[in-house]
Amino acid sequence: PPTVAGGGYLMWHQGQKLTLNSQKYSSSAPPEQFLLTYTAGIATMISTYFAITSIPLFPTSSTTPNHLAKQQQLPQQFIPPQTLSEFYHRAGKPTLVRLGAVSIGCFFAGVVQTYLAVRYSGGGGNAK
Repeated sequence: PPTVAGGGYLMWHQGQKLTLNSQKYSSSAPPEQFLLTYTAGIATMISTYFAITSIPLFPTSSTTPNHLAKQQQLPQQFIPPQTLSEFYHRAGKPTLVRLGAVSIGCFFAGVVQTYLAVRYSGGGGNAK
């Protein structure tokens, strides 16, 4: 959804700003990006997402220990949630964990991508 993409960009931008401020980057324009920085950013985002969603403290439907056993116990016909509380327990927690993982992944992607761009760019805004 657009809100997830927009939130991901905002988190990435916050990571970029943090890195530029910590590196005392002198130029007003962000550093030039290249294949290494894009690859590192994407790899950081994906690995952070999977690291967070695989932590047993934050169960999602695919990471619960008895996922297969629960699938076999489910009735054949889907019964929709009757209350908002029941809906939250079925879908809310896994969704919030995944959204949080995407947000944190985008933030760290912004940090890593910008750090590498500052470090390896030969352009005008070198760090002081």
